[in-house]
Amino acid sequence: MRKGSTKKQRLEHVDAMRPIKQLGVVANHSFIFFAPTASILAASSVLLLHVTREAFLFISACMLAYAYPALQRQDLSRFYRRRFITVGVPYLCWTIIYFILSLKTNPLSWSTFFFDLTTGYYQLYFLVLLMQFYLIFPLLQKYILRTRGYHGRLLALSLVVQVVYVSLMHWQILPYWLRDNWANRELMSYQFYLIGGMIAAYHFNAFHDWVVSHAKIILEQHLSVLWLP
Repeated sequence: MRKGSTKKQRLEHVDAMRPIKQLGVVANHSFIFFAPTASILAASSVLLLHVTREAFLFISACMLAYAYPALQRQDLSRFYRRRFITVGVPYLCWTIIYFILSLKTNPLSWSTFFFDLTTGYYQLYFLVLLMQFYLIFPLLQKYILRTRGYHGRLLALSLVVQVVYVSLMHWQILPYWLRDNWANRELMSYQFYLIGGMIAAYHFNAFHDWVVSHAKIILEQHLSVLWLP
């Protein structure tokens, strides 16, 4: 256990949602690649499955902040070493596998390999996002902890920034490397969900109680979205 932190109960039921969201991301790309574009079922599935990307990042941020409520300087080496082993190594292995398989159609090029390593093959981009988040997590955590008591305002500001950023992206105002397919790999595109997940972790009991007490309304709202004409 980290110095200066208190032992917390492991939230298996929340942590178990991450592979479900990962499956949704993979399923989303599978529908895009294989399903006919004119299919109503495929288009509807792609639309609904898009939320799994944001949900995965929200849960990941929440679980990381919950596991490390107050990361200390002396814990940084252990923190990054563990992140590299659990995420960096599998990502590197799968990038090599994808690169070898692509040699049948693409010539051997280390520049291509480096480009794919930094941007992520296909569904691997969400691991690129995670590694970006891990890199700035200590600084982001320090800021959020210092603004304790103003988390509502911080979340509102983050929402405004998210709406403005996505709008600029939609209207093609941002440079090309911050929009379209590149936006999937930019951490800024998901900052609201990451900050929201961390704030939820620091107010987990209140957040959990609110969700449980409003479960019926939340479920009804989700079902109503599914049945929109």
